[in-house]
Amino acid sequence: MLKGLRRRGLSVRDARSQQVLRDAGIEVPVVPDLAFLQPFQSTTSEGTGQPLALISFRDQRSSLYPEALPTTKLLAELSRSRGLRPVITWQVGHDADFSRKLAADAGVDLVELGLTQSRLGPAQALYDNAHVIFSNRLHSLLIAGARGALPVPVLDARETKVRSVFEEAGLGATVCAFGPDIAERAGALLDERASHMNAVETAFHSNATRLQQFFDQHLGPAR
Repeated sequence: MLKGLRRRGLSVRDARSQQVLRDAGIEVPVVPDLAFLQPFQSTTSEGTGQPLALISFRDQRSSLYPEALPTTKLLAELSRSRGLRPVITWQVGHDADFSRKLAADAGVDLVELGLTQSRLGPAQALYDNAHVIFSNRLHSLLIAGARGALPVPVLDARETKVRSVFEEAGLGATVCAFGPDIAERAGALLDERASHMNAVETAFHSNATRLQQFFDQHLGPAR
């Protein structure tokens, strides 16, 4: 089946996945995630109120909560100490109940964006006022990153997708792990935020170029 898909233009987003297929005798190119085509803005917009620290987790194993709750409390405390307002939200409806419980138990404000197309504007406004985002959802990280927030993946030890995409993009230095060391690690990232945001900007521009080159090669130059 995979060999058939290869003839239709199968690609992967990171070198780790590429090697897995190569071991199976299938050669595919590495193509960055399409989210890197978003226009990049280097600083957050002039939002209203206190700048935000977004916390947006998904419970990919239905067993993450014992790790997520103490980690969220530490991230919230760190954020408040830096003059940021911690806020929990979610990208997809599947994460809603998990996020509501996490917000209530951690004592962190919750922002519900709704589940319809009308949430686009409020979601953009939320991202625009974010100074940093802590998440294990790839596109929450990249959407917020494109709008000026420092994207900090917070990952379970068995999580490979987000880690691999960030490493492929040259952003492996921002990856963190759930656990008691998160405040020290995340605090160091915030201390060096300007440098890391330069790397984020470089990643968006370079990966957008790679995507455009891939499309030009396979579909022809845009007219």
